[in-house]
Parts: sequence; structure tokens; C-alpha cells
Amino acid sequence: AKAIRENFQIGAHKAYAVTRLMKKAEFILVSSMDPALAGLLLFTPARDMDEALALAFAKLGPRPSITLMPMGSLTVPLLRE
Repeated sequence: AKAIRENFQIGAHKAYAVTRLMKKAEFILVSSMDPALAGLLLFTPARDMDEALALAFAKLGPRPSITLMPMGSLTVPLLRE
């Protein structure tokens, strides 16, 4: 499992699906990824969960609707309308 986590690469189909969703919702990324790179990939970077929540609260108010995706690279969210 460790080798999979360390060497995982997102496939083009998943990248496409996530990019389509980014037109409808903001994605805040908690990661060790370089923040500049995260921004280029259309994510709002955060150093840790506290910063991510502060960004969400600042944008959406004190009781926002938030989806946590601990295995985000292995998940493709579906937006219900």
C-alpha cells in the first residue's frame, strides 16, 4: 500500500472529471505540493486543515457545506443538482 501511495499518478480520465467539477466548486487542497503548482492546477492551496477551514469559512460564512475527501486522489466526486 505504501508503494502505491508514493507512486500514484492520477489518470487523464480522473483529471478531466475533476477539472469539470472545478468550474462549479472551489477545491481547497491540503497537501505538501508546492502552493504555486497547486494554484496552476486550479486548486486553492492550504498548508493544513486549519488553514483550509479558515479559507472556507471566510468565503462561505460560519456554517458552510464542506466535503472532506481524505483519499481525494482516489475519488471522483459527483455533484447533484
